[in-house]
Amino acid sequence: TSTQLADDYGLSQLLAQGRTGMGQTIGIVEFEKFSSTDISTFDACYGLSNPTSTVTVDGPPSGSASGSGEAALDIELAAVNAPSASIIVYEAPNETSDASALDLYNRIATDDQAQVVTTSWGFCEQDNEPGGAIQENTIFERMAAQGQTMVAASGDSGSEDCFVTDR
Repeated sequence: TSTQLADDYGLSQLLAQGRTGMGQTIGIVEFEKFSSTDISTFDACYGLSNPTSTVTVDGPPSGSASGSGEAALDIELAAVNAPSASIIVYEAPNETSDASALDLYNRIATDDQAQVVTTSWGFCEQDNEPGGAIQENTIFERMAAQGQTMVAASGDSGSEDCFVTDR
């Protein structure tokens, strides 16, 4: 049940206080396809019913709907953390240029529907194209001025994201 998941993630006290995301919308940044069947199966298993929609920017991501599982994990955990929130999955192709990501973030800011925007996608900041970080910052400042909170995972490598190794 979702209660067990809440216990596992240490959320039980918050949810018991009514902090369930009621009236909130979470925007999730994705550059990978996901299976809506996987999401609905997860939701049914854990008794979740978050309204979830998808907005595609610059075309859909390529590859299989099963992807690496990152997109499904992001969507499912957002539902667990805020079981009363609406979810909008913003998806774009995973390209080597910054263009799709900038277009996607700009669309989220322009739509201004998500109070919280979350991403687990990223790379070493010094690998941005020239001017990319400045453009991203401008969009994020606009989001902040609108009351949107942007959160990003530290990535698989954490603070060593720019440290290249021969693994």
